[in-house]
Amino acid sequence: MKKISLRCLLLALGMGVGTSMFAAGTTTVSWGNDAGNGLASSTGTLLTDGDLLLLGSFNISNALIASNATNVAYLQSHFTTFDSQASGNLGLPGYFSQLSSGAVTGAAGLNISHAAIYFWAFNATSANLATEQLIMTNTIANGWQFPADTDIPNTTTIEIDHTSGGTIVVGSFGVGSTPQPYIDQGAPAGTFMNLAPIPEPATWASLVGGLALVGAFVARRRSAKA
Repeated sequence: MKKISLRCLLLALGMGVGTSMFAAGTTTVSWGNDAGNGLASSTGTLLTDGDLLLLGSFNISNALIASNATNVAYLQSHFTTFDSQASGNLGLPGYFSQLSSGAVTGAAGLNISHAAIYFWAFNATSANLATEQLIMTNTIANGWQFPADTDIPNTTTIEIDHTSGGTIVVGSFGVGSTPQPYIDQGAPAGTFMNLAPIPEPATWASLVGGLALVGAFVARRRSAKA
């Protein structure tokens, strides 16, 4: 009886260790546009190598994201970054591929388990230097959700394109196609995904100031006529 009890104990301990080791795995996301559309500026120029690309999740609606597109600081305050990558890591401007894992915190540590995945691209190496941005998600494909660390499987693969229901929240699908030289180098043919301009604070200040002057001019004319 003692031998049986000891075996049972060892078996139970082994199962416990195995379960703990499995649960320690963290969410993994494979993301890229190597089989989809090239990322380009609003003028159709493919992104420069090194431009910042982010993968994460917003805690606000698409409508709020779109209405606050010019306020990058506000958007950043509502965005949780899972990982980042640089455009052109495949050797082709405007294309990239990345395998990301929350090795330290995982999706649970970031509080984004089962949250919608968002892709955020800039035309510079950092958000504060960028003059254009693109924000995309997918409301149809099931893969566009961060698995929980304990899910089986706790991995997902997403493609940055619009063929499976992709939704561009900020930016647009361009009308041009991938240049022939890049197709020859292995990039697929497809329409661009164009980033949208980010007006600088000075630009908005000028616009507001201009409107104020127009308003004052109109008010003076009305007063003169009265």
